[in-house]
Amino acid sequence: MSYFFELLINGALTGLMYAMVALGIVLIYKSSGVLNFAQGALVMMGGYAVWLFTSWDCRSGSRPWPRSPRCSCSASSSSGCCCAP
Repeated sequence: MSYFFELLINGALTGLMYAMVALGIVLIYKSSGVLNFAQGALVMMGGYAVWLFTSWDCRSGSRPWPRSPRCSCSASSSSGCCCAP
């Protein structure tokens, strides 16, 4: 029964990830009227950043999830400062 709940949670999280990507594409398209072909690259960059932060924390022997919100906030603010016109 625990395997069922694990699959249920994994499926829900995968669906939520797809929904967030779709909402990002729709938001950019509706606000500018132009398809952003770099959206996939931005999603992959975010995925690699999460993977890097969680694997980096796991190698040090600590739990990665308490630091994840801090890492995501710092990464998004630094990318916003670097990429904003």
